[in-house]
Amino acid sequence: MVHSVSIANNKTTIYESAVAGGMAGAITRAVAQPLDVLKIRFQLQLEPIRNGSKYSSMLQAVSSIVKEEGILALWSGHVPAQYLSIAYGVLQFSVFEQLTQVCQSADQQFYYTHRHWINFSNGGVAAAVGTVASFPFDTVRTRLIAEQKTKKAYKGFTHAITSMVRTEGVAALYKGLIPTLGQ
Repeated sequence: MVHSVSIANNKTTIYESAVAGGMAGAITRAVAQPLDVLKIRFQLQLEPIRNGSKYSSMLQAVSSIVKEEGILALWSGHVPAQYLSIAYGVLQFSVFEQLTQVCQSADQQFYYTHRHWINFSNGGVAAAVGTVASFPFDTVRTRLIAEQKTKKAYKGFTHAITSMVRTEGVAALYKGLIPTLGQ
């Protein structure tokens, strides 16, 4: 994308960037969701792996989850995860492209001389905007993945988000935002 900005006749539109970001996010999430489920299950596991924990390896964890909860459990929290990935991708790609075009049109010589630092900065700003806007989906996704399928706290995405806001307030949707922005 950055290379296409430098070619005067081949500018990427904000719309094209948004669509590319949304599609990239959706496809990546659909493929990688089982790994995310495994990551969160391992993170929430209290026992050390070597001392008789529920999950001892990735293969054993996948087998255990599928056996106990069904194959679809590997896509727990997939709906909010898709919202997260699509919203983040759309915003990150389009904000980055918009900032880059503004910087380039403001002073082309300065932009080309310092484009690596400008692109680095634009990428950071774009990532921060995408993170803040999509973070509530991340919080809901994590809770849906973390809940035990035999003792469900939520009936789905909509119930989770409304229950969280009703019982804990809107701030509950942004728990952990500061370290995530730092990341």
